[in-house]
This record gives sequence, C-alpha cells and structure tokens, in this order.
Amino acid sequence: MAIACELSALGTEERERRSALARKLFGAVVERRELDRGFTFRVEQARATLAEIGDWIALERRCCPFFDFRIDVAPEGGAVWLMVSGGEGVKEFLRAELEG
Repeated sequence: MAIACELSALGTEERERRSALARKLFGAVVERRELDRGFTFRVEQARATLAEIGDWIALERRCCPFFDFRIDVAPEGGAVWLMVSGGEGVKEFLRAELEG
C-alpha cells in the first residue's frame, strides 16, 4: 500500500478540526515508545479525552488510510495508550511527521 495522504478527502473545516485535534493530542503525549512498525503514545487524559482521540482517528483514517490505530485503556483511570502503526515505511513516515 502506498504511503500518501489524501487531504482532499476532508473538507476545509474537517482539515482544521484534524489539525487542532492533532496539536491537542500530541501535546498531551507524556511518553512515546517505538514499535517495529510505528509508535505508541501514552496520552495524559486530563489534556486529551478519549472522545477527542477517537475524533482525531476518525478524521485521520480518511486522509491517511494506511495507518493502523489502536487505543488501549487501562482500568480504574489507568494509562491511555494510542498506537499508530502500519506497513512498510509507515514508521519512517511517522517519525518525519513527529520530528518535522
């Protein structure tokens, strides 16, 4: 599968919402772990809600369908982890986006 974002899959308001959610979500990351095919991020729940994470995923998967997402939520207010991964080249793409 090709790694190419299709931003035209989102309207102007959706692109703005996706960008705002991404800033909020990745601003709430308190730990990042590298995986074989991507990264997993521990998100501080007080700064980004599960609903916001879900909204970001819903928009992101429309313009970047090559990503694989998973949310792990520990019981009793425990950690929330967001995994973003995919096929060959996705990890490098993510690294460039995160560091760029």
